Amino acid sequence: MIFDRYLLREVATPFLGISAALIVLFVTYSLTRYLSDATDGVLLADAVFLLTLLKGLIALETLLPVALYIALMVALGRLYSDWEVTAFKASGISEGRIIVPVLFLAGVISVGIAAISLWVRPWAYDQLYEIQADAEAFNDLDLLQAGRFHFDDERDRVIFMNARGEEGLRGLFVRSQQGQDLQVISADRGTFTAFATPDRHRLDLRDAQVFRQAGDGEDLLGYFKEFTLWLPTAIRDPVGPKPKRMSNPELRSSDTPDARAELQWRQSTAVSALLLALLAVPLSRTSPRRGRYAKVMLAVVLYALYYNLIGVARTGVEQQATATLWWAPGLLLVIVAGGFFFGRRRLT
Repeated sequence: MIFDRYLLREVATPFLGISAALIVLFVTYSLTRYLSDATDGVLLADAVFLLTLLKGLIALETLLPVALYIALMVALGRLYSDWEVTAFKASGISEGRIIVPVLFLAGVISVGIAAISLWVRPWAYDQLYEIQADAEAFNDLDLLQAGRFHFDDERDRVIFMNARGEEGLRGLFVRSQQGQDLQVISADRGTFTAFATPDRHRLDLRDAQVFRQAGDGEDLLGYFKEFTLWLPTAIRDPVGPKPKRMSNPELRSSDTPDARAELQWRQSTAVSALLLALLAVPLSRTSPRRGRYAKVMLAVVLYALYYNLIGVARTGVEQQATATLWWAPGLLLVIVAGGFFFGRRRLT
């Protein structure tokens, strides 16, 4: 038991450290991305943190396997480079006995990854799509930043303001187009009232200039001391049955290639994590003179190749070029078996 706890601690410590570092990096990247949308007035502050949290939960199925893989390389590599494996063998502990507690930890982590992929992933994507749909339907002008052009592709509208303050908006410019009809409005001052009616916002302008160009009629140029512009509120589009948000039974009952690829991906993440953990065992074998990090770069290259390979396999299922993505984990299994086979002389 003491021996097992020692080995588990040697692997768990770098695993937790690497996992934390990867999660922090990913969350920071996602937060930066969503904060830029919040600056543009596309997202509310509450939505930024919720979306970042959901993205982090989804990413765990990818971050945890690579953290486990590298942690095993670092921990087992240290045991070899510091002569500890040699000492274990001299004490009658075989190399095969050494990896038993390590693989037990890898199995437990793989079960957790399976739970994330099969249940947490669809729930997180469902919440993420709902929040994004709400954000796309939200066009509160009062949140837009001054000094920047804001584009509303859905309504083919461009809005710009020079400044904003307690007295309202200043230096407003609104350009909108419907078919061949073009309207350009500029005003020195304005105030915005969100949801003045259940389906419209109200923009009251002072000293406004309005230019309208009709595709099949006369153009209009007018100057108005006061001008009211009614902006329709966005209609929230339903999210729809996207495969990433569908439950596992729904995916099984669907016959679309996207649903089949999504289900196979969820089922393969834990298998991939366990196979990568097994691959780390023969890769970590090194002589003390070569150092504990001698094969870490090779391990990173192999992981990158496999991650891209299984991504290609998933795309092949989505495009109906192949019926399954399991050939990629199968190829990794062959590589793992080869690693153990060619290193069998070192086992006692």
